[in-house]
Amino acid sequence: MKTNLISIIMPAYNMEKFIGESIESVLAQTYTHWELLIVDDGSTDSTKEICHQYMLKDDRIKYLYEENGKQGKARNTGIKASVGDIISFLDADDIWKMNFLEKQINLLESSTYALVFSNIEYIDAQSKRIEEEHQIEFEILKGREGIAIMLAKNPVPMSTVMARKKAILEVGGFKESKKLQHGEDYELWIQLLIHGFVLKGNNESLVYYRKHPWQSTAINDSKYDQRIHIIQNIPSNQKLEKEKKEAISRWLLRKLIVSKKPSKTDLLKDADFMPSVMKKKVSKMACHLFPAKFSRKVMCFFASN
Repeated sequence: MKTNLISIIMPAYNMEKFIGESIESVLAQTYTHWELLIVDDGSTDSTKEICHQYMLKDDRIKYLYEENGKQGKARNTGIKASVGDIISFLDADDIWKMNFLEKQINLLESSTYALVFSNIEYIDAQSKRIEEEHQIEFEILKGREGIAIMLAKNPVPMSTVMARKKAILEVGGFKESKKLQHGEDYELWIQLLIHGFVLKGNNESLVYYRKHPWQSTAINDSKYDQRIHIIQNIPSNQKLEKEKKEAISRWLLRKLIVSKKPSKTDLLKDADFMPSVMKKKVSKMACHLFPAKFSRKVMCFFASN
């Protein structure tokens, strides 16, 4: 077995309901040469007390506190404080299977991959299995083709990732802007591909990904705007304009469908995301002439065609 030190980064914000179970899954790993850096992102519940109890049990667990700056900043704080050259990420509401570290370090160290990820299984707030599939369709993400896959579908769940710290730092780490905190991981994966790094998927299910009402992505619809902005900022030299337009349309359509009673002002802002000048003009005209409910239908039609 490899003996590389793995630095595990766990951002946590008001995760008293789940963080104990997540930490326990780290303690149960068959690969034992790790450090766990829990970055408390300004929690106001008992997250700190729970973490300190575990620190007393195992000196591989470290606790860092900072004022709330969202996930990107918390992950960067953990990376800066890490000792290992290999970084792994575990969100404070997810759970690793006991062989996660062993499987992923063997895959990473057997090649020159910058990052490896795996398949997942879903659980609910009570840690019960949810019958929902997440299948890795493409095991290698590389170059233009890899970015195109990322645009079509983000196949890289955060809590399955193990990566070389050098690669993450080379592309600048996670974006820390609070306006980009429901897509900072997606943005980083794309940046790695733009810079020529290769990502490798492991089709084994090694992580239990928890779905619950308190997830940041579940309570903030701005994730749709953020994904669109990330896609818009992919350099034109990647020659992915067609794929970018298609991806923007898909995210816009999702936002239009799930948004609760958007106002005309909201819809006018969304119209700016339309991938063609004609669709943008007609969408804005509809917003000015018709009720919001009908305008949304017009925009959904344009986004889906």
